[in-house]
Amino acid sequence: MPSAFTKKAVVLLSHGTPAALSLGAVRKFLLGFLDDERVIGLPALLRKLLLFGVILPFRARKSLAMYEKIWLPAGSPLAIYTESLRQKLEARLGGGIPVFTAMHAGEPLVAAVLREIVARGISEIVVIPQFPQDSEAGRSAAVERFLALSRKILPEGMVVKIVPAFFAARGYVGVVAKNLTPALSRGVARKFVFSFHGVPVKSIFRGVEKAAAGFVVATKPRPRCDPGSRDFSEALCAGCAGREKCYRRQCYLSAAAIADFAGIDRNNVVVSFQSRFGHGKWLAPETRDVLRAEPSRDNVVLCSPGFTADCVETLWELRGLGAGTLVACANDADEFADFLAECVVAGGLPPEKN
Repeated sequence: MPSAFTKKAVVLLSHGTPAALSLGAVRKFLLGFLDDERVIGLPALLRKLLLFGVILPFRARKSLAMYEKIWLPAGSPLAIYTESLRQKLEARLGGGIPVFTAMHAGEPLVAAVLREIVARGISEIVVIPQFPQDSEAGRSAAVERFLALSRKILPEGMVVKIVPAFFAARGYVGVVAKNLTPALSRGVARKFVFSFHGVPVKSIFRGVEKAAAGFVVATKPRPRCDPGSRDFSEALCAGCAGREKCYRRQCYLSAAAIADFAGIDRNNVVVSFQSRFGHGKWLAPETRDVLRAEPSRDNVVLCSPGFTADCVETLWELRGLGAGTLVACANDADEFADFLAECVVAGGLPPEKN
């Protein structure tokens, strides 16, 4: 049976968004996203008690109010941008390779997309997770759920290729840097705040140790830096076997690559983290605190390279911080579609161009 398959397909794997502007749709989305041990680090029973006893009855209404502020006549901004990007990518691939969107939480459901792929007689899938950096609650949760469903739905022999995180890939960095151009052309001394999605510090250690498990080392690998510190140096990561998968390190490398591409002095760049949820120690500094400390926010340029498409975290949370300039995400930019097409051809990250 596998030998009869001859086709390739692409899946844009996204975080997701409510399917409609309703309380029921928001609750369904939150349940699909949060009922995962990588997202809420609790055993299944405690996690469900938290979800059904606190989050869904109370947080869902607050989330709905946020979505009401950003919802467009055609629907969720994230869904609109992702669909436009899907169409552009499919056009660049010549129409012979179908491109699907699958949501980690929300619609289209991953299972439904996989069944459609099987029905079309496809033999190879290139999955492009729309998460520039690695994190347990983001990229890892989405990819692992996709692979788990693939093992149940896809026939034996099908090839599934996962495009690696593109946090410092020139094709992505260039798109973000281009969106910064209007802020750079104003001739005013500016501070650039690069805001990434926050995660609990303990998830950093878990992720790094999980990555380091594949290395042969003399001692148990542990991160040698403090994930709560505000400074970054490659020297701090030198002794960590799992450094390549460290989310915090990737965020700083993203910021550095974008700043260098755009010609921004790194001394004018601050890396911060947003969307804190719950208790415990999270990555610092928090974006809200960074903005509050600014005497004047008029000259602050706020950028979010951890999000490929504008969504409630950027259009509502970040916009509400009152920065002088809020830079759009990659969204459906032509250059972003070009980069993703190169990823499909390469079956991974394309070779870097000079």
